[in-house]
Amino acid sequence: MNNNSSLIMRLKIFTLALLAAQSGIPALQAQNTLRPGSQEVRMLSMQDCIKMALEHNLDIEIQRYNPKISSFLLNAAYGVWDPVLTASGAHSYAVAGESVTAQNIVIPPNTTDANSFTTGVSGVAPDGLTYNFSSTLGQRYGLLQGGDFRSASGSYGATTLSQPLLKNFWVDSNRLNIAVNKTQLRINELGLRQQIITSVTTVKQAYYDLVADEMNVDVNIEAMRLAQQLLDNNKAQLQAGVMSPLDLKQAQSQLATSKANLLAAQAAELTQENVLKALLSDSFAAWANVIVHPSDHLLAVPIVPDLQESWRDGVAKRPDLLQVKVNLEKIGLQLKYDKNQLFPDLELTGGYSLNGYSSIPSGNGQFSEVFNNWGDGNHPSYNYGASISFPLSNTAARNTRKADKMTREQLLLTFKKTRDAALIAIQNDVRNIESNLEQVQATRDAEDYAQQALAAEQQKLAAGTSTIFNVIQLQSNLTTARFAAIQALDNYNKSVDQLSSDTGTSIEKNHITLEAR
Repeated sequence: MNNNSSLIMRLKIFTLALLAAQSGIPALQAQNTLRPGSQEVRMLSMQDCIKMALEHNLDIEIQRYNPKISSFLLNAAYGVWDPVLTASGAHSYAVAGESVTAQNIVIPPNTTDANSFTTGVSGVAPDGLTYNFSSTLGQRYGLLQGGDFRSASGSYGATTLSQPLLKNFWVDSNRLNIAVNKTQLRINELGLRQQIITSVTTVKQAYYDLVADEMNVDVNIEAMRLAQQLLDNNKAQLQAGVMSPLDLKQAQSQLATSKANLLAAQAAELTQENVLKALLSDSFAAWANVIVHPSDHLLAVPIVPDLQESWRDGVAKRPDLLQVKVNLEKIGLQLKYDKNQLFPDLELTGGYSLNGYSSIPSGNGQFSEVFNNWGDGNHPSYNYGASISFPLSNTAARNTRKADKMTREQLLLTFKKTRDAALIAIQNDVRNIESNLEQVQATRDAEDYAQQALAAEQQKLAAGTSTIFNVIQLQSNLTTARFAAIQALDNYNKSVDQLSSDTGTSIEKNHITLEAR
């Protein structure tokens, strides 16, 4: 707490304690700062509150997750192009073909042992090409009928490709999914921006309201002081015999009314303080015993907003409008995909392979001979061809495209409605700023006139040419005028910030730097 604010608060406590002693109000009711368990007073500027809100406001913290989640989902969508490595090994054993000759000679069956190992890489390329590179290495050996032993080894390396030429050529479901995830990331980033604008505006307006409530408490303190002063003067005049007991009752009634108004103002201040605390923290319990005292004041800094420039800012920078634009881009991507799905599924296919083989009637097949055969390329094979398929009516693709076209028209109308609502809100903000600034000056004049009128009536009462009723009425008028002046200041500052919110410029005007993606 700085020295000036500490001094102001101590003076307020002293004044309230003095009034409480004179009027019989319990001290805990007279001063909000004397609350059970409340020990720490935090002097916070507007910028302090904005900084805390950006770091701890729960609405902002919740919204921050959406772009992060979208970023992970976008990265996951790219995973469809990741090559897939496969490897497998197998062993088999078979006995078959036992027979008996006409001479009742039993010929033993064939016995075969086989081992194989296969590896490959397959996947989908960004242009829709599907590929598969594989190789197999195997060995087979066994005892044939008649007792011959044979061993054979072989290898096989192959490449197969399939490329769509019409349907799924310039866009397929994989590329559509990636593009849609990109737009969703932008939408969520704009959603975070909107939440920051909303939260900052709410924090600033709550701050203004708390300053206004503190000022209202001060006005009620002053009204109570005037009522107490009037009662003290009336008591002296009653003792002097120049005033009736009825006049004293009127002064006592005014003081009681001032007490009630002060207690109500203090309750409103406490409530508004909690509103601000909830916007600044993600743990209200940590602030339960903290008194928030604004260090800034309500000032009417005149601004003259340009309506046309404000409209341009709103159309170019409002996150809700930009979100609708991105949604239009998203449906445009879907329509591009829908159009491509109307074409026949024409695919060009091809394959190429190399073979290696070694067979030895008696003994073991040699892998070295297999690899030599494979390396020489003397046993190639290849194939190529094309295939086409097309639903005769293509009902699903045609109706999906029609539905998405209708969705685009609907989004265009939504954009127009959102834009017009924004333009109306901005125009109202500009008019409210102009009107509220005029009200600030008018209420200041009214307060000055009410104070002068009360001073004059007090002089008349002292001279015996006025009544207690008139003085009480003018005291009430002054208090009302002071409340109106405070409310005008509050409304003006909130209307200025509302314009920044409705034009989407709050982040820039409050010098907020958003986190990089």
